[in-house]
Amino acid sequence: MAAGALGALVAALESYRGRDRVVRALCYGCQLAGGALAGTQSPAEGLPGSLLAVSAQLSSCRTVLRLLDDFAMLSHSRAYGLGPKIPENPVPVKEEAEAAEAHSSFTTESTENTSPSEG
Repeated sequence: MAAGALGALVAALESYRGRDRVVRALCYGCQLAGGALAGTQSPAEGLPGSLLAVSAQLSSCRTVLRLLDDFAMLSHSRAYGLGPKIPENPVPVKEEAEAAEAHSSFTTESTENTSPSEG
């Protein structure tokens, strides 16, 4: 059972979204525990202060992870490129447009000749 939980944690940490979720949960957990233990103390000291400091560090960690995600997206965008290349010879495109126009005029003419009022 412990091996299954460890495997699930490893699987979660292997993806960006999984890492962000784990770090976010730890961050909010430390913040909640630190705030609850500090109570009405304005400068949290000892364990509550340490938990709040860890929460702040984890929040900074999430910021850095989000910034590094931009580099991964930049690399992905560079690999993807700007899309399909425009053909150098535009004649086939022109012919396709003319064929589509001719087809639409044929269907328009055929529907105009058969009206329900004729009979």
